[in-house]
Amino acid sequence: MRDGVCRASVATLAARLNMDTSTIRRHLKTLTDSGYLQDLTPGLRNRPHIYQPGSKFTRKPAPEPILPDVNDDTEDIPLTGMAENTSNFSGGSAENISTSAENTSEVWQKA
Repeated sequence: MRDGVCRASVATLAARLNMDTSTIRRHLKTLTDSGYLQDLTPGLRNRPHIYQPGSKFTRKPAPEPILPDVNDDTEDIPLTGMAENTSNFSGGSAENISTSAENTSEVWQKA
């Protein structure tokens, strides 16, 4: 699609999208009827059609990257909250988790 058009057959689109060919035809018809695609070869039968973006298709520009402010003077402000107090985490250790998993498998084996 380097030249802005799609020449893929319905069978190719169906295989790449893992859909049935009738589903692809139905969606192509919906997209062309609603103006998102334009069929450049509407009278063509038993051959791949050529589609291009229609009048309703608009490409949104990529969002601007968020860059740090060069005038940011918040480096000297101390961190507060969770980042400062990570020693109180009560999620347990890896040893407790593996022991718990072993106990669970023993319960399933007894059942």
